[in-house]
Amino acid sequence: MNSRRGLTLIELLVTMAILIAFTFMAIRLLQDGIQLWKVSDDSRDLDERSRAALDLLRHDLWLADGSVDSKFVVDYGDLPTPGEPNHVCRVRFVRTANRADNARLRGGFANRASMPAAPGGTSAAPGSANPGAAGTAAAPSGNAGFIEVAWAPAADPAAREPGLLLLKRAVRPVAVLADDESGKYTIFTKDYFNQPKKGFNDPANAGDVIGGVLYFGVALASQFTQSFERPRDGGGPESVWDSTRTMFSNPKATGLGKFTFTIERASVPRDRVFPRSARAQLVLAREDADRRVVRLAEEIDAKVTAMPLDDPLPLNVASGDWVKIGGEWMEVSEAAPRMLRIRARAILGSHATAHKAGTSVLSGRLFTMDVPLDIARDADTYDLR
Repeated sequence: MNSRRGLTLIELLVTMAILIAFTFMAIRLLQDGIQLWKVSDDSRDLDERSRAALDLLRHDLWLADGSVDSKFVVDYGDLPTPGEPNHVCRVRFVRTANRADNARLRGGFANRASMPAAPGGTSAAPGSANPGAAGTAAAPSGNAGFIEVAWAPAADPAAREPGLLLLKRAVRPVAVLADDESGKYTIFTKDYFNQPKKGFNDPANAGDVIGGVLYFGVALASQFTQSFERPRDGGGPESVWDSTRTMFSNPKATGLGKFTFTIERASVPRDRVFPRSARAQLVLAREDADRRVVRLAEEIDAKVTAMPLDDPLPLNVASGDWVKIGGEWMEVSEAAPRMLRIRARAILGSHATAHKAGTSVLSGRLFTMDVPLDIARDADTYDLR
């Protein structure tokens, strides 16, 4: 007689254990694959967004005008946002207008997030537009004329965190005559970034370029600059620039804080008032409404360098990276579970302050762009004493 033996309890348990182990391994591999796909998708998204913004800024800088009546100003201001103020960089200059600019200006929609045609298309090549006679700003017509351009971060009412800003761009034609009504609303007025109408905060006057901005800054090279990597007193770039020599060089009047820049130097009486080149830096965070924001687990003062976090996983940053806590920028020393150690506080022109528990700890990816400026060659022809 034949007997049929079934699985014993131990064999069944071992089989189930093996199946469960393989299941967990498959799930882990799937999770790792999804995470890798998300990281790749995030990186591609950040690359595309940064390229769109920096290409537009590069185009503006290429066409910057260096005639004696043009202006080039970089300064800083405190942006009022919920919680803590943001110390932001602001760039203003005059550039030549191309056909696309003139068409938008005539149509009245120059600032609806519009982007001029890329160099080599319908735009004039850098330096090819005729700036006209000194002291004269021609009305936009064909490929002639001048426009004023302003770049600066602004508060984003739709952002999930106050630290996430919008990078905005404003464009307006240069006033032609002394009695031109538009001359009252020039981009170079001191209150331009604060006035509610005809200013930078007027939706009809400035368009959104990109969201999810953590930092925007522009450093400029003069004839004294030896390297963008060195501090200013060692031949490094200038953080603040004022080609007008009078409008924005007083830190008490403009809120520049420690950012001061004296254009005239005793050793060089005929200094250039226009920069030779510019380096733009942009830190972007992934715009994802479902992404959890890491926050401070405890209140910290203005001197502490160990930041307790509410997340058990280490923040995805490395030594030397930047993080933004409230309105303050810091340089990272080490990221550990539930802890972030800081090497330097109050960098990038921000201020060291106390931060409450629950304040967001934001990090992003840094993008850098260097642009040589043709306007420097024009400055050599003028006696600027």
